Amino acid sequence: MALADVAGIAYIGAVPEGMEPGLEETMFYDPENFVFPFGAHACVVDVDAETGKIKVVRYVAVDDCGRAINPMLIDGQVHGGVVYGIGQALYERVHYDADGQLVNGHLRRLCPADGRRAAEPGNRPD
Repeated sequence: MALADVAGIAYIGAVPEGMEPGLEETMFYDPENFVFPFGAHACVVDVDAETGKIKVVRYVAVDDCGRAINPMLIDGQVHGGVVYGIGQALYERVHYDADGQLVNGHLRRLCPADGRRAAEPGNRPD
């Protein structure tokens, strides 16, 4: 019997007495042990001691994502993660006012990570 036939009977056919018509299923995936991705990132930077400006000289990322179905998608995710991490590390901060109130608790107040800073000459990840 096809699943479509089972669904049709469950909704408009004769169901056993005491049962409500319809189909319902709930399931939760609870693995015995959690899996963590494997990878390592390394970044070499130059810091201008007078201005504090940071220049990313070299960035290397190695990630084991398993079987690569779409390599371009994987590259995009790694590049996006690299830019996000650099942006978070260099351009974001938790800022409080004199009363201890968080000033930049909203995303509109943060300096968003974007590809412009990463794409500057000498700042492109390898």
